[in-house]
Amino acid sequence: MIPPLTLAQICADVYTPAPTGFDHVWDYAGCHAAHKKVGDVDVIVYRGSLDTMDWMLDAAAIPLWDPRLGFVHGGFMAGVNDTFIAASLVCGPKVVVTGHSLGGARARLHAGLLAHYGTPALQVCVFGSPKPGFAGLARILQKSGTLLQSFRNCEDPVSLVAMLLPWWVHPDPWIALNEHSAPGDLEPLRDHHMLRYQGGLTTLDALKRGATEADIAAGANTGP
Repeated sequence: MIPPLTLAQICADVYTPAPTGFDHVWDYAGCHAAHKKVGDVDVIVYRGSLDTMDWMLDAAAIPLWDPRLGFVHGGFMAGVNDTFIAASLVCGPKVVVTGHSLGGARARLHAGLLAHYGTPALQVCVFGSPKPGFAGLARILQKSGTLLQSFRNCEDPVSLVAMLLPWWVHPDPWIALNEHSAPGDLEPLRDHHMLRYQGGLTTLDALKRGATEADIAAGANTGP
């Protein structure tokens, strides 16, 4: 398993205007993804939306029937098939899929396709992901043997998308992070930024190593 904090850094790296440090970078129909070899594991990362307007379009959830996955979000699925084919040409048997925001939903769809074709991913780890599909996709992922990890920071609203129909579901329950923005930050997506997820995971790792919340707060106040 690749640590979630490592995958979060990979998710952050793919947001750069000209991503470097990747073995392959793809863009199909606005679906941005990249491939990075980590040891003997192939990591596929999907980039999320870059602005609020993108999210307004993504939130217009139109169910699309996919004979392999059941009903999925039509907007999220755009470009995933082409990316899946491109990735299958360069990946070995050990695959991890990750993504933030819209990229998280697409990572889950990619993992669903891997499971459908009998080559399930080792791990799918997503950050602030919306709901990618209906119960059919969720069952495919739950039965695949893939390690499913999902994180939501504070009150990140993106994790609640799509809300128009009750049949949209997450394949797995999210793990809560608690990385707050500055007190005066009232931006609607303040809890959604990748930087917040990296901070929350850093705190979570410290707590797992035995540090107290007071220790972490002191380090944040007195560190460089």
